[in-house]
Amino acid sequence: MIAGDEHWPTTSSQVVYPSLLVSGALLCLLDFHRGPDKCVGTYVHAVSTNTEPSEKDRLLVEKIGLSINQGVVYLGIWLVLLIGSISLVNSGVGTSNLFLQMFEVYFRVGSLIFGGGIVVLPMLQSELVPRGWITNEQFFQ
Repeated sequence: MIAGDEHWPTTSSQVVYPSLLVSGALLCLLDFHRGPDKCVGTYVHAVSTNTEPSEKDRLLVEKIGLSINQGVVYLGIWLVLLIGSISLVNSGVGTSNLFLQMFEVYFRVGSLIFGGGIVVLPMLQSELVPRGWITNEQFFQ
């Protein structure tokens, strides 16, 4: 819808796709909390009064190396850096700071793009070449 519509700016996909992912997750979460009798989706509503982590949870923490609380803290730091850098650059505050602009571009591309070079390289080219940071010839070398 976004890529082929002339009414949408081509850069809006950078905001729309992550917004759709977050809104979909929030809708599922809200639907889940409606309860097993009222929810639209099919979820497993496990009711447990035990506050101790299960053996499966302990093994997962050992495998990953992070507790859930640590994961939430790291997610918060990532989100603050992502939204903060995008906001600073787009608000005009960071337009004179080349290092902040470069951090924002590379952090956004690295954070929001999943896949290998086939996905990352075209986005880097569309970000770096129009800004004049690198020429097309230099990019392909």
